[in-house]
Amino acid sequence: MTSDKRFALIWAKIERANKHISDLGTAIETFLAIKPYKVGMKRDAETKKLIYYMAQVQPIPTEICIILGDAIHNLRAALDHLAQQTLSSRKRDHRLSETDELLYCSERDGVQTRSGRQSGKDAKRGY
Repeated sequence: MTSDKRFALIWAKIERANKHISDLGTAIETFLAIKPYKVGMKRDAETKKLIYYMAQVQPIPTEICIILGDAIHNLRAALDHLAQQTLSSRKRDHRLSETDELLYCSERDGVQTRSGRQSGKDAKRGY
């Protein structure tokens, strides 16, 4: 697959995230239109100052949470694909730095880098 095609797929994920974000805005507006929060107030008997409190709170609809999760997932996936594409192109050009190489290795691989240091979860445990 060419770089242009890969970047087109990355943009498709970002565009889908933008659709989710738009849907999220609509869902939040709908939720807020029902006035889900009621604020109460009373006076403190000693200081005579007003105290404001939440008298009623409606739970956030599950739909809002799901849409938010979908938007975050699409943006994270686009970022992952972008990082992978960037590292792949640098690897082809033999321009990987030590940091790039550590990023390129999977967390669970425990692969040794060119310098002999081990990366991944086993390295953190000292194996």
